Amino acid sequence: MPEKILWLRETFPWMGRHSGYDRLFNIMNLRAANPNHSVFRDRGRPLPNGSNALLRRLARCLSPSPFYDKHSLWTELQAIISTFSNKARLVHVSYVENNLGLIGRISHFIPVKIVGTVHQPVSWWQKHGLAAKVLNSLDALIVLSEKERIFFDQLLPGRVHLIPHGIDTEFFRPEPEAFNPAASNRMFRCVFAGVWLRDLDVLVDVINLVTAEETKIAFDLIIPQHLQNRGAFRRIERPHRIQWHAGLTDEQLREVYRDADLFVMPLIDCTANNALLEAMACGLPIVSNRIGGLPEYSDRSFAELLPVGDVRGMAAAILKLIKESAVEKRRAARAFAEDHFSWHRIVPQMESLYLNLLPSN
Repeated sequence: MPEKILWLRETFPWMGRHSGYDRLFNIMNLRAANPNHSVFRDRGRPLPNGSNALLRRLARCLSPSPFYDKHSLWTELQAIISTFSNKARLVHVSYVENNLGLIGRISHFIPVKIVGTVHQPVSWWQKHGLAAKVLNSLDALIVLSEKERIFFDQLLPGRVHLIPHGIDTEFFRPEPEAFNPAASNRMFRCVFAGVWLRDLDVLVDVINLVTAEETKIAFDLIIPQHLQNRGAFRRIERPHRIQWHAGLTDEQLREVYRDADLFVMPLIDCTANNALLEAMACGLPIVSNRIGGLPEYSDRSFAELLPVGDVRGMAAAILKLIKESAVEKRRAARAFAEDHFSWHRIVPQMESLYLNLLPSN
């Protein structure tokens, strides 16, 4: 991998050290001859005294993204300083929607290549009308699915690169006995995770349908605690079939996946989906929706993808799987994750892009 890379990164409190897109950069650093430099956006870090109002006003001018704020701007300022002090040759903004504003405006004055990864689906970009305003400064735009590649290639022809989201398949893996047939008298467990772009109304309708039909089924819902038993979740008719989870460690999260029989994920839209990749790597069959990047991140050998909003179709798919042996589906899910989305398969693709962008020494 080329040296002198600066990463403008962000991690999220609901993701552990083995989850999320940021894991990519940790693995790349392990492979590098010399560690590259990173600047992190940290919303909890105090800003310089008296700077809040000024940074807030400037942030509004620099980016129309609802995710870009005063902390984004402060992080970009640190990244620009670091670019010069560390003589960086390339800057990679890991979440364009959150952290690209100032660098894009002054890119002509920064002697580096600028790369950015977008994570939100096309519908989000169309809703906010941000694409041309935010992305024109990039030398390369990384997208996570084919739908985004087609959309952004119209705006940045020749600069759009599809490099999939990865998953830590060394950590997220099934127990060895996972591929043995399940005992017939045990409770069948479905796991669901997350909130962003999830179709919670459909989820609750599906839960109500399948728990009315089948007594030996339960749901593990990984939901922030402040949202549990609120909103759509108040309509759950058999709450005793629900196990709520929040604030899990990496190991606890992995155990929830390992104890489950099926991953259920009703969606409104998506590009990649980190939770789906984690579940797949742990050998779980998938019931979700044919939307966004999901057809690329799954396979018919283990995944049933229904139209968005198809409550009865999703419930029928779950009930059908209960009556089948899912051992082969589990094997297929695990193999698909390893073959296509292990970070060790994704990292060389990113390294190759960097090398193509940077002139030889």
